[in-house]
Amino acid sequence: MTAFPGDHRADLATLEASATSSARKLAGVYHRNPAWIYQGETVGRIVRDGVAMLRACGLRGAANALSAATSGRAAGTAR
Repeated sequence: MTAFPGDHRADLATLEASATSSARKLAGVYHRNPAWIYQGETVGRIVRDGVAMLRACGLRGAANALSAATSGRAAGTAR
């Protein structure tokens, strides 16, 4: 999105809000059982990868929301 000229603040804010909403949904699944398997990966692993990918994309607010929402438990372990 930012590869093209112009003011991208509104678009980036919308993208950040959408990513944060999705991060909260993923955190909800994580809290149910981080050991669940989805497409061959545990939800805990998906959370860790998701945080890293969000940060790499510059979506720090969503990354921080996901990290904070899931930091109370060790990723990849069941209740």
